[in-house]
Amino acid sequence: MTQEKVLVSAPSPAGEQFIRMLKYKKIPFAVLINHPDQKERLAKLGVQDFVQVDTKDAGIPAEAGEPARMVFLFEDSLNLTCRYLKLCSAWTEGPIIVISQNGVPRPIYRHLGAKDVIYSRSGEVSYLLQSV
Repeated sequence: MTQEKVLVSAPSPAGEQFIRMLKYKKIPFAVLINHPDQKERLAKLGVQDFVQVDTKDAGIPAEAGEPARMVFLFEDSLNLTCRYLKLCSAWTEGPIIVISQNGVPRPIYRHLGAKDVIYSRSGEVSYLLQSV
């Protein structure tokens, strides 16, 4: 991973759509995963660069390397998103943005290091590309 890449966690259809937009715009990115099944599913979308983490281990994954330019975490569950936030905030200097379909956990995510928490029920987040 290099400073030029964007890191994305994409467990949802909105996250997958965001990956498609990054590919279309030719924006370098890597995908954060915690299970091999995710790698297989996302590889079918053409994703080639993965950062696999063990969310049960509080340590920083060695393969994360240099920090990403930005991190986009599409919420799957409160628990998993919080674990990703803890990991990413430990080794990412860029802003971390959480995209949530549930408006309740905003203060929790901000406390754990999210710069912005975006509530999107529709999953339409193409406007986020402007910040990349």
